[in-house]
Amino acid sequence: MVEIKTEATTKLLKNLEIENKKADAKSAEVNKTTEECLQQRNTVEAEKAQPMEELKAALPFLEKAKAAVDSIRQADIAELKTLRKEATKDIIKIIFDTVQLLFMGEMVPVSPKTV
Repeated sequence: MVEIKTEATTKLLKNLEIENKKADAKSAEVNKTTEECLQQRNTVEAEKAQPMEELKAALPFLEKAKAAVDSIRQADIAELKTLRKEATKDIIKIIFDTVQLLFMGEMVPVSPKTV
């Protein structure tokens, strides 16, 4: 009877050892995955910092642009409508040239009109 109990206990111990090895392997796998996730998180945090700094620097310009748009009154638009077509074209060209300068784009050469 003692032999049977000893044998059963030995089998149980072997099963426990096998299960412990499986648990250790799974734990190692989980730890590896955790480390990979932490590395990815650190990488993302580092990559996120630069765009956030650029955004912080750009926000004041955005606010100024919004304020400029909000400052346009209906009377300003009506005034533009009353200008001669030729004058309007020149104003539009000046505006687009200014935008090109701001974006450092290539300028189209301008030649004077002959009368």
